[in-house]
Amino acid sequence: DNRVIEDVYTGYAKLNIDGDLGGKAVKGAIGVQVIRSEQRSVGQIASLVGTVVTIAPADQKETYTNVLPSATFSVELIDNGFVKMGASQTMVRPRLDQERVTQDVAINIGNIGQTPLGQFPVFSSTGGNVALRPYQSTNIDLSFEKYFNGGGYVA
Repeated sequence: DNRVIEDVYTGYAKLNIDGDLGGKAVKGAIGVQVIRSEQRSVGQIASLVGTVVTIAPADQKETYTNVLPSATFSVELIDNGFVKMGASQTMVRPRLDQERVTQDVAINIGNIGQTPLGQFPVFSSTGGNVALRPYQSTNIDLSFEKYFNGGGYVA
């Protein structure tokens, strides 16, 4: 039996941009999101010493903060023709089962006596890691878009 508890606190600030630069219309936004995560997992850790399996209670906690900036800009270079740019950092957390503290030991009776032992393990262990951090990525997008008066566009 195991539990994973997450408390996530987040804040966001954004500055809108709407003006001219060198006689060209410029629009966009600059922002930042700050995320504070507190994770805790309660469960059991099974271990194997010789031929004896022991089970002990486990309780681990991890706290971390991520800062994720972002920016978007659009400049009208020609009539109805825009250069658009976006950049951001994003994150995705591990699955909850990957953050569990619980470690399980399994016995594969069918592998008893099989050789070589490295290819036919009798015992195996699975579990998670409370200290896993989110995957982070840096994303950049640049495009030119031309809009037509009668409808439609090319990008």
